[in-house]
Amino acid sequence: MNIYRILIKYFPLILPVMIISIFAAAEENAPRISYYRGYAWEGKIMAKDEITGKIREAHSSDKWEPLFPVISPDGKKLTFWQIEKRWFENQYDEQKLIDLKVENARLSVLDLNTKNITVVIPSSISTAYSNIQSPPFWSPDSMKIIVSAGLIYKGERQGNLFMVDADGKNLHPVFEGKKFANFPVWISQDLIAYKMGARNLRGDIVCLYNLITKEEKEIYRGPYIHEEIKVSSDRKKLILDNKIELDLESGEKKELTRKVVPGLNVKPDAGKAWEIDEKSLPKVTPAEFKASGDGLTVSDMKNNLMWPTDPIKTGIKHYIWEDAKKACENLDYAGYDDWRLPSLIELRSLLDPASYDDKLFTVNKKGIFWSSTSFENNDEMVWSVIPESGELHLTYKSNMVVTMPVRSIK
Repeated sequence: MNIYRILIKYFPLILPVMIISIFAAAEENAPRISYYRGYAWEGKIMAKDEITGKIREAHSSDKWEPLFPVISPDGKKLTFWQIEKRWFENQYDEQKLIDLKVENARLSVLDLNTKNITVVIPSSISTAYSNIQSPPFWSPDSMKIIVSAGLIYKGERQGNLFMVDADGKNLHPVFEGKKFANFPVWISQDLIAYKMGARNLRGDIVCLYNLITKEEKEIYRGPYIHEEIKVSSDRKKLILDNKIELDLESGEKKELTRKVVPGLNVKPDAGKAWEIDEKSLPKVTPAEFKASGDGLTVSDMKNNLMWPTDPIKTGIKHYIWEDAKKACENLDYAGYDDWRLPSLIELRSLLDPASYDDKLFTVNKKGIFWSSTSFENNDEMVWSVIPESGELHLTYKSNMVVTMPVRSIK
């Protein structure tokens, strides 16, 4: 009986503790949500649940296109570039681009709990999209952001590294004076690394910079760096191009061992990242093209494939890779609804200079064509083809690239 009285007496005090414990346990076991470049397009930022694999919408806008969403180290905020949509609508019309002189890019921060957005670098001082040279980067304490961009700072147009607080305050250039630097990464709260183009050295220079003492130190000089610089989880090493591991304390360089892509043997000692060993490429069966009577499609009788004469006729636009696959799968064109994104081998058979016929196709061969073949060494990249030369290329899935659908002839 005494036990019941004690429980009744102290229950109002115990209940809040129980509720807090339940919510804390739920938060601790909550699935981790990841945001990455491949899921920012069509005015939306998509979040992927790392446990269930489900994708949900985290943010959308009718006016602005999101680009390069990056989650903060504490997991509470997301920063991303926003580009005015009409820039994207006109970017493939060179004449309209010449006339488009509005400031059209801004950097924003999304609070993942409240869904509130703060514009930390307004479009009034940012310049064209082409001057956004790399994704934004968070400081280790999630309080500051560093970007490489062209800005109008204090009335003067500058291309540099800029730093801004997560609430939009204290925007300022990292360096005194102009300097071409990009792909910055935070190593510690006071130390950053970045690369600079070495025009007369045929390569790049990687430097460390102390934000407090303003001291700069060159730590690497070598071939061009084609991808971002990455920092290891222990923040003691830099990864350059997924190819070179650079120890920040000893300065020791280590060539990273790479997997072999099935059918595409990547040279581990190549001067350029992911250089392709042409000898290992699968052989392409030369196409034998036959035009349809309606002029909408061309069939390859050797490889049993059907292609549109021009992807623009299908209504398909330039897309990031994920959206390109969906657009092809949902396409209903020329009386068929079983279109898909072509594999790398299929795309090479189409664009093989030995068999490609300009009289049958009206494709604009400027740019890059998507394939459905992912790249094993980097899950953010995919194989593509440069149609003018038939050359293979590795492209980030977040880039907007030509989408050429294909279907199998049964």
